[in-house]
Amino acid sequence: MSSAASKKGVARDDFLRAEAAHLGPFDYLVVSAADPPRDAARLIREGDGSWSVGVWNRADPPLSVEQREELTALGFGEGTEEWRVVAPPADGPTAIALFFQVLAQVCGVGPDVPIDLKHDSSRADYEAAEAVRTLKAQIAPWLEARTGSPARVDDDGDFVLELERTQLYVSPQCLPGRSPIVQVFAITNLGITVSDAVGGFLSVLNFELVFGRFSLDLERGSVWLTENLLGRHLIEDDFWEIVEALAETVARYDERIARRFGGTTAWAVRAQAPEHLPEAPNKPGQGGYL
Repeated sequence: MSSAASKKGVARDDFLRAEAAHLGPFDYLVVSAADPPRDAARLIREGDGSWSVGVWNRADPPLSVEQREELTALGFGEGTEEWRVVAPPADGPTAIALFFQVLAQVCGVGPDVPIDLKHDSSRADYEAAEAVRTLKAQIAPWLEARTGSPARVDDDGDFVLELERTQLYVSPQCLPGRSPIVQVFAITNLGITVSDAVGGFLSVLNFELVFGRFSLDLERGSVWLTENLLGRHLIEDDFWEIVEALAETVARYDERIARRFGGTTAWAVRAQAPEHLPEAPNKPGQGGYL
């Protein structure tokens, strides 16, 4: 290594240490080489003030076998979006030392390699997740009091409620920086014959409804009924008014839709043996569902 490269590397590392010293709770630094493949390391200040180090789990191109082995040797575990050190560093200097080690040994960021530096914060993501947790803790006792049993939760973390002959889903949601909502929805029909007439019919129904709006899954020929409630000031009476209104709407229209456009009601499908169930529709933006 040349003397100039060595001095440049020392100056860069001193700069990064100064940047790390100003990280507050939820803040993080992302450093990568300025040129491809730009494998990135994160120095993270957690919400409680502790430290962590991560490496983004690149998919294009993916981390090499050698990089993965190096991360494992350094005490990292693989997650969905990034590798994260398993044992949290004891303090800031320990975390920063590990961060530099990862930059050099895993990301290939040597002292003479130009870098890209990004500051960011996960506070908004944390607050959004906390808002969802708070809503779930608020709603669960309402469902338990109504059903007399612990609130049922599906694989997506949403509540599932059987009301009369309708299966309703209660989904607290929050995007970072936005107000939380509670989406209440039901699948009303499956396997209908999709046509312009279906869309027109559902549009007319939507004008008649006080609560809830019908939507059509074109790919799977399923019909949904959905309503959103603002979550920040949610009260139990309003919650149950919406839930009961949607259940009544499903019971009023599902058989009518099936008679007119084919297929079957979701209620009839649930009454069948599992081996006779048609392909389940997708929950909007999520996995297979019924």
